[in-house]
Amino acid sequence: MMSQHFLLSPQARTLSLAKVMRMSDDQAYEAFKSIRWAANDGAPVCPKCGGFVVCEFKARRIFKCKACNGQFSVTSGTIFASRKMAIRDILGAIAVFVNGAKGHSALQLSRDLDCDYKTAFVLTHKLREAMSSAREKALSGEVQIDGAYFGGYVKPANRKEDRVDRRLARNQNGKRQVVVVSRLRRAEIGIHHHIAGPYLSAYAAEMGWREDRRRVSNGEQFLAATAAALGHPVSRQWKGYWQPSAA
Repeated sequence: MMSQHFLLSPQARTLSLAKVMRMSDDQAYEAFKSIRWAANDGAPVCPKCGGFVVCEFKARRIFKCKACNGQFSVTSGTIFASRKMAIRDILGAIAVFVNGAKGHSALQLSRDLDCDYKTAFVLTHKLREAMSSAREKALSGEVQIDGAYFGGYVKPANRKEDRVDRRLARNQNGKRQVVVVSRLRRAEIGIHHHIAGPYLSAYAAEMGWREDRRRVSNGEQFLAATAAALGHPVSRQWKGYWQPSAA
């Protein structure tokens, strides 16, 4: 009897999107704190000076460091800085994003969260940037490299001498073989349909991150992605993306 694939086993399913979306604002806020400052048992740490002694303004959910007098929030200094989306929705977006076995498109995420497409597009790319920074860059062991065209399709020449008539018996072998060579190719064809050249490295990093964690549960993937995003500094590329520049 063939063993069950890990992704089909109960061990792969430890994350419930329904539970995430049923969180209250307070629960989502506490979850964010516990993930960001896990090394300090969820107690806030000043992102400017690293001070541990802080006071909290409950009404505004703002912290003030007693060492440098700087004020900060649970997302200050992270890739989610200056956010407009509710924290619960951000957690829901991360849960939806990591649950996609072959990736998740920004258009689908915008429908899932009922938000603007541009908001979903920037959010998914922020997650990809954080995922990329969390990966080990060096490769080891036996490495296989494959080439592919992205950002467009080069149609081969239609030469008469190269044509094969599949209606003839001699050209039919009764077998159709499909070989999946990479997650990135499956994601491009089945999810995104088109990947523009400037964003290719971001999508490749995402697929690499997913491949690195293909044998861990979706709950662990959720925590890893959230921790990577909260441990990543403000994005230089995606901060203020699509906002008009000052004249």
